[in-house]
Amino acid sequence: MKSISLTLLALALSACSQTPAEWAERGDGRLVRNGNYRLGYLQAQSDAIKREYWRRQEAERGAPSAEEQGRTVYYTLPGPRETADGVTLAPHTITVPIVE
Repeated sequence: MKSISLTLLALALSACSQTPAEWAERGDGRLVRNGNYRLGYLQAQSDAIKREYWRRQEAERGAPSAEEQGRTVYYTLPGPRETADGVTLAPHTITVPIVE
């Protein structure tokens, strides 16, 4: 009986010597030995925290000022004379807004 107790104690202690990255708890409470699962879970949590941080920073910043938005320049270009299927068009211009 004493040898069985010592064997169980040795097994329990050897399981405790594993690093936390080697063991992951699944949703049903079972422990699985898979470092990649745990690492991926931790990285996803970190990413979610970073996204929440930047979302709050944007909310606090408010609407950008005219200087931060940039200057809008309008370029007027001649329109095409003919479509891809061969229809001839009347001369016209196209105005394209560009934010610089």
